[in-house]
Amino acid sequence: MMRWSGSWTGTIAGSRCKNVRPEYSPSVKRFRTKKIEVNRLNQTLLGLLFLLHGTPGTPATTVRVNCPTEDCNRDVPVPAAGVECDACGLPLFPTDVLRIHEEVGDETRNESALGRLMSVVELLVLVGLATLLWEQSRKELLPTTLFIVDGPLAMYGPPAKLRGRALEYFQAMGASTPGDGPYLCGIEKTGTMVDFARQLARHEVLIPGDLLVCDADVIARVTNAGNALAYGKETYWGRKFIYRSRDGRVIVPTVMPPAGAPYDSQGGQPDPDDYPTLRAILDVIDRTGSSMYVDGIIPGQPRTERPRSPSASARTSYGSWPRGGLALTPSGRPPGR
Repeated sequence: MMRWSGSWTGTIAGSRCKNVRPEYSPSVKRFRTKKIEVNRLNQTLLGLLFLLHGTPGTPATTVRVNCPTEDCNRDVPVPAAGVECDACGLPLFPTDVLRIHEEVGDETRNESALGRLMSVVELLVLVGLATLLWEQSRKELLPTTLFIVDGPLAMYGPPAKLRGRALEYFQAMGASTPGDGPYLCGIEKTGTMVDFARQLARHEVLIPGDLLVCDADVIARVTNAGNALAYGKETYWGRKFIYRSRDGRVIVPTVMPPAGAPYDSQGGQPDPDDYPTLRAILDVIDRTGSSMYVDGIIPGQPRTERPRSPSASARTSYGSWPRGGLALTPSGRPPGR
């Protein structure tokens, strides 16, 4: 069975075979030594992985790994240096928690595994940058900074359990940050929800300034999910909304709640009032855009005014919001509009 160690290379296949021990150690070492260097952030990927499994400012000392040997130990505490499974003797490494090796094959291009790796690295970079501001400027820079993730606040495939770690980590950060911060959102550019949102805008079901709450009724209609109430509970650490900005752009942001899960088996938290950072995020979206890209979000473009800080933007009033369901009247407008 193939196992991938989290190597920062493009040659995943063959890097982790039971019979190829010498090739694995350099792969683990590269993940341990590869650093993210942005301004004052100077941490290794492995260090950020342990930070994500800890609390803001306090990295975990071990991560829980399931031994890949069939019917073997589960939740084995693995330190940064690795450890042998006390049942089967197989060496376990902290990067095994990502389980990306499960999608690696000898005779495939391994694009899926590389995509999972990219998502993990993006999350670790976000953890590092947000923690840097939390540690060094919790009262000044952090409340005036919006972190925008390219794609939804979600983790798919084998590394999906990092979703829970991300949610707990940033909620713990929020509990110790003045105001409503940290301000985090993901922006989806493609997918069924984006296509649905653009269709609504095309037919003027959503007009500029409208926010559509994506409750179970909307999710069922868009995804054809058999159990719409449980949608997203294993992958998302933010809740999807559909917003049509004041200049007509169609945006599908995902936003994290300060407590609890955005999705669960009972439908999660669809109410926008459960997301105190949402108003500020929408205001920043309104004040940033791009004349180069359809529905783009690029701060500093000349066609829009300079965005205010999220904490100042939180005072913006958005009035009433559509509440999902899309039970349309004969005129094509949602009831009550």
